[in-house]
Amino acid sequence: MVSVITVLVLTLYLTIPAKPRKIEDVFLFLVLLNIIIDATWIVAEDMKLIVISQKLPEYLAFLLYRSVTIPFEILFVLRMLNICRSPFSIVYVSSGHVLFLLLLEALLVHFKIITYVNWYLVYSSICYLILMVLAIMSRAWYRHTFEQDKVWGSQ
Repeated sequence: MVSVITVLVLTLYLTIPAKPRKIEDVFLFLVLLNIIIDATWIVAEDMKLIVISQKLPEYLAFLLYRSVTIPFEILFVLRMLNICRSPFSIVYVSSGHVLFLLLLEALLVHFKIITYVNWYLVYSSICYLILMVLAIMSRAWYRHTFEQDKVWGSQ
């Protein structure tokens, strides 16, 4: 189930009619992956707020969700936000993004891939919004830093 959704997210990401910026996307993917892995480690191992299944198929599904689906979904939303023109469409895309990831997380809970101990979907929605804001800020920082003429010495 999770692998099908992961392929769907990757397909949607690759078919968005936006100007591809491969280096920027790789940078954002790595930043998001680092943040997500660190946050998952803190929530699962240090704070013991969720329990991750130790069975191999379920654990692999969790890794696909955490390491591929979430970062590419956020990159997909960033590309969609580049296309959006009105504030309503920005809110619509952002809320749809959070609802989609919450639905996927509810599926993980339903199939007992993760178990909540002291965690709620509201906490996850806050985390997804923070991740999206961090991605937007990282993209702005990247564009500001690496797309100036004086950085590349072409003056």
